[in-house]
Amino acid sequence: YQRRVHGGERKIYGDANYHPLCFTCAGCNKALTGGPFPSVQGVLWHDECAPRSACGKCGERIAGREIKALGKSWHEACFVCCKCGGALTAAFGLKDGLPIHKACK
Repeated sequence: YQRRVHGGERKIYGDANYHPLCFTCAGCNKALTGGPFPSVQGVLWHDECAPRSACGKCGERIAGREIKALGKSWHEACFVCCKCGGALTAAFGLKDGLPIHKACK
């Protein structure tokens, strides 16, 4: 839902203009101050309010660096071989839905 900002005071963030009262976090509805702000599906959030993906291994929410592989999101520390725990390269397969080195199969 978008309305044009006509005259008066406005907040500018990125390429968008906001009514001052509308420049709020989509999660907590509190004013956005400082920045930068994550944008999820075109809506701005406080970093701590932004929805996070769940890790494909441990199921915990991911904050910080996220690895996207196998149609899932992973913590960097969780995207390892399920047998030896070593870092994964381009050559890996799957065992029970988890990544595994081809040499560990």
